[in-house]
Amino acid sequence: MLTAVLVMEPASGEQANGVLGVRTTVPIICRAKTEASFSAPLRVGNNDLGHADAYCNAYRGYRLMLEHGTVPAGTRMYVDSRPVILTAGATETLLEEGDGPLYHVRRHIELVLPKNASPHLGLQLVMQPRN
Repeated sequence: MLTAVLVMEPASGEQANGVLGVRTTVPIICRAKTEASFSAPLRVGNNDLGHADAYCNAYRGYRLMLEHGTVPAGTRMYVDSRPVILTAGATETLLEEGDGPLYHVRRHIELVLPKNASPHLGLQLVMQPRN
């Protein structure tokens, strides 16, 4: 939405004073898109999940979350080779957080499952604006 206010031109012989105000509203768009779905059965050890494209134009920042089923202790993820431990019993994990916008960044995602993990773990990346 764009709003503009303009004060009219003064009558002949009067001094010109004016105010121009512009106010805009930009929708916040946050998204994370993967190359392929995370639906294939996983295996014990390393699972290369490919790349994710992340975008969030929120000026207060962003949070890249992984929503997942319950995982056993020792489950971890690598985001661009940076390790993130998935908490046993939790169903979501913060992968990355920033205090400003994130514009079209590509992240490599890898999941490491311990021996007692289920090969049918549901995974979903979620990009959210930071509060």
